[in-house]
Amino acid sequence: AKQITLAANQTTEIEIPMTDASRASIVFAAPPGVSATLFDSTGAIVGKNTGGAPESKQMFRTITVEKAVKSGTWKLKLENKNAADANVILAAFADPNPLVLQISAGK
Repeated sequence: AKQITLAANQTTEIEIPMTDASRASIVFAAPPGVSATLFDSTGAIVGKNTGGAPESKQMFRTITVEKAVKSGTWKLKLENKNAADANVILAAFADPNPLVLQISAGK
C-alpha cells in the first residue's frame, strides 16, 4: 500500500514487486482526472483505468489481471491531468493460488 501526491499535470511511475500468482490486482482511490496504466515486467500493458472515463468516477478503482502472472518488477504509471494536485492511495495484491484454503482456529 502507498500514498502519493501528484502535482498538477504530473506523471510518475511506481515499481511494484510481483510474485508468481494466478491473478493480480491494483486497487486505488484517485480523483477522476487521474489515469493509471499497469505494465508487467516485460513492459507490456496489462491493464488500464483512464481518467475521465465513467469508471474513473468510482470511489475505488481497480485494475485486475485475470490470468497467471510471473514474478518480476511491474510498473504502475499514474498521470494527473487535473489543474490541481491529486492524492492517490493504492494497494497491490497477488493471489498465489486460488485453490489454497487456510483456516486458523483459536483456543
